[in-house]
Amino acid sequence: MTSPTPDPVELGGVVVGVDASAPARTAALWAAEEADRRGRPLHVVHAADTDRRMLYAGVEAK
Repeated sequence: MTSPTPDPVELGGVVVGVDASAPARTAALWAAEEADRRGRPLHVVHAADTDRRMLYAGVEAK
């Protein structure tokens, strides 16, 4: 008895959280390489205390 092979899972973009630390820089560089290897978009997330003010910044690289 054989079961059908499931369809491959489509991977989404690569997401990495960063701050001002050296490990975050290493993580961002790894994530960029991984996104390039997979041919997927890279999403870099950074959170900051803005004293209750709204802040949004977006960057898209091709």
